[in-house]
Amino acid sequence: ILRVFDAPKTFVQSLSKLLGEEVLGELVRANIPPLGLSNKAIFNYDVEKLSAQSEDELLSRQQTFSETLTTPSSLKILEQPPFEEQLLQNTLWPEIDKLLATTPEDAIIRLYNTATWKELTNGSLKSHSLTITKIRFSHSDKLILSVSRDRTWSLFEKCEGNQATPYKFITKNKAHARIIWDCSWSHDDLLFATASRDKT
Repeated sequence: ILRVFDAPKTFVQSLSKLLGEEVLGELVRANIPPLGLSNKAIFNYDVEKLSAQSEDELLSRQQTFSETLTTPSSLKILEQPPFEEQLLQNTLWPEIDKLLATTPEDAIIRLYNTATWKELTNGSLKSHSLTITKIRFSHSDKLILSVSRDRTWSLFEKCEGNQATPYKFITKNKAHARIIWDCSWSHDDLLFATASRDKT
């Protein structure tokens, strides 16, 4: 999953002050809506609208969980390295985009040569239909295990002496009822384990 964040104005201005250089930022701040999973951006017009509301309106909206914005006075530009509490309050970055693998063409493993950081020819391993959540090489590097949102695990084997196809697909299995989050090899590479949201 590729997630894209934008720097909030308070962070940019604080960084600018600490560095002694002018840096421009557009966003005022971010917040996490109730029952939400992504940080949302709060722009200047949101703060102006919020400032114009009476205290009764603000209290009513906060009690119904329809609004969790803080007042502009709580947005501080830092003049010294921040404490943990200040980081939590002032440096929440809004998420502006998210890239998920939603087709089998997106859900592939790409192998790279670590000496050149170039993708290997025929280094794409295909097996899953949704985002791959974890990839584990065996201790010997002879096997690759991958698990996915599609609830399957897949196994690939190294092709010794074959530069054209470094790994080949061996097998896959739909072993869980929910997304598989993790996997791991035993110390001797004879066994592997998978961990799923289905609690098995």
